[in-house]
Amino acid sequence: SSLRALEPATAFVLLRTGGRVDEYTTGLGATVVSTLDAALDSRPDLAVVASPSDRHVAQITPLLRAGIPLYVEKPVAID
Repeated sequence: SSLRALEPATAFVLLRTGGRVDEYTTGLGATVVSTLDAALDSRPDLAVVASPSDRHVAQITPLLRAGIPLYVEKPVAID
């Protein structure tokens, strides 16, 4: 994966519905978790939120409270 090529020593933790592992996560060498609490337990240096917009507020609020820098890929909230 291009992410792995950019930072070979980076530990990736992905939050995925049901802890779904697939070719992408395997190729990235990522640890996959199914809850935000489990992702937070990994003490990330940063977070990228790339989920459906209607889930953003529920996901970014705990990240901000934990003081984790983040990038939100899409609008933070929808009307």
